[in-house]
Amino acid sequence: MKLKKFLRKKSPKILKNLWRPLPLSLFFSAILLVAVYGKLFHPSKYLEHLDRWVSLVEAGLICALILLRNHFQVWLFMSLINAMWGGYAYFWHRLNLPCDCLGALVAIPTSFSLIVNTLFFVSSLSMAYTLGSSKKALLWTGLGACLTALTGFAFATWVYNGI
Repeated sequence: MKLKKFLRKKSPKILKNLWRPLPLSLFFSAILLVAVYGKLFHPSKYLEHLDRWVSLVEAGLICALILLRNHFQVWLFMSLINAMWGGYAYFWHRLNLPCDCLGALVAIPTSFSLIVNTLFFVSSLSMAYTLGSSKKALLWTGLGACLTALTGFAFATWVYNGI
C-alpha cells in the first residue's frame, strides 16, 4: 500500500529524470569514442604504450556512461575523471605543448582541451545534482576534484620527465 502511494507521488519525477542524462551521456561517449579511436589507432609518438592503456580505460567509461547514466555516482566519478584530465591538460598548457588528449588523430589546442574538461566537470556535477546527489556529496566531490586535478598534473609531470 505504501509503495503504491510512493510510486504515484514519485513516478513522474523518476520518469522525467530517466531521460535527462541520456543526451549528455551520449555526447560524452561520442567524445570519448573519438579519443579511444585516436589513441588505439593513432597513438602519440612517445606515448604509444600509455595511449593504448588509457584508451581501454576510456572504453570502460563509455560503457559506464551508457549503462549507468541514471546513477548520480557515475556522474560524480566522471567529474573527478574530468578534473584529473583537466590537471593533465593544464600541465601541457603551461609548457605550450600539445597534450595529445585525442591521440595523434586530432591535434586540438591544449587550451581548448582544458576548457572542454572544465565544462565537462561542471556538467557532470550538475547532472549528479539533477539525479539526486546531496549537496554534501557534491562538496566532497569538489574537494576530491582538487586532489585529482593535482594527480593529473603530477602524472603529466612524470610523463614529461620520462620522455
